[in-house]
Amino acid sequence: MASTGLLLLLLSQDAPAAQMQRAAVTIQAAAHALTNTPANPRPLAPETQREQLGVLSRALDDYVIAWCASQPAAEPDALADALRSVYDPWAAWREFTNAPAVTAATIRGRRYLVVSSLLFHGGGATPGTTWSIRAFDVTSSPARAVATASSDFTGDALVVRELRAPVEAQHWLLAYGIRVGDTGSRSDAAVYAFDGTRFATKWVRRDVPGLEIAVDGTMVHVKYATKQPAAGGGFAFEEFREDYRITPRGLDLISATRK
Repeated sequence: MASTGLLLLLLSQDAPAAQMQRAAVTIQAAAHALTNTPANPRPLAPETQREQLGVLSRALDDYVIAWCASQPAAEPDALADALRSVYDPWAAWREFTNAPAVTAATIRGRRYLVVSSLLFHGGGATPGTTWSIRAFDVTSSPARAVATASSDFTGDALVVRELRAPVEAQHWLLAYGIRVGDTGSRSDAAVYAFDGTRFATKWVRRDVPGLEIAVDGTMVHVKYATKQPAAGGGFAFEEFREDYRITPRGLDLISATRK
């Protein structure tokens, strides 16, 4: 009986709930190490910061995989809520980000969840950030990470929106974010297409001042404003609008106007 009880104990410790708990502890420890606060005042050396970001990223993966094992339906909103309960350093910046965000896709009979997280490092008024956009095959048991969107954007907030894919058996995302602490309110934006194996970058805009984006069916509308010296002194703002159609190539510019 004793050996049976020990076996049950070991099995229970390896159950999804226990795996989630271990991952959550690791997430919170890495998040603390990466955050420069009065209680943790010394910023990490660059190499140590990279190591801790790797620890954080792997622990987030472990949490997603364990959560999927505990939730066979794998509803995206439920996973986003669960992730937010263990890693949400952006409460004060909620107006600038919807991360963690989770979208779902079925591609060639397999179901995927795409998890978009905003990794925080540093502190103060201008924290450092890194985008993490990862696809998980949840038809597999256990779920497994299969692809990562390539991004060199750092220092940006992150908003993720699903686009209507112009290609069958693909899942398209629009990701954009304002540069945190940037006085010029510049933003970066990208469109990614996931085909069940990898992400392809379909469109990129960098350093766009005052960016506003709206999605309407197969169209993406971009507005921004630039500051120019005025004739009588001071500055004047010029407003621009660009309308794009979502096509297999990415976003094709249809019209551009200036006020």
